[in-house]
Amino acid sequence: AHIESCVVSHDSSFVGRTLGELAVREKYSVTIAMIERGEKRISAPPRDTVIYPGDRLYVFGDDHELGVFRKEVEYVHPLDAPSTDINSGVRLQPIPLSE
Repeated sequence: AHIESCVVSHDSSFVGRTLGELAVREKYSVTIAMIERGEKRISAPPRDTVIYPGDRLYVFGDDHELGVFRKEVEYVHPLDAPSTDINSGVRLQPIPLSE
């Protein structure tokens, strides 16, 4: 087991919920050791701590547990993901106009 950090995405299901509501230990078998919110650090956050987008969570667990947890926390909505086909089907061409 070790500590890793991850940043809460705006689309994460964790946003706006308390650690108690999320039942992080029970569901993911990990422990949030610290939350970094801007310049503020919350060590051993209590269960009534609300999670906000952009929070950096320092989490203790094993590789598998941390991987599952990270997917939930760092979730990016598919519409926000970069697309490689941004210009597909789009074409610019001149059109001559008469008087």
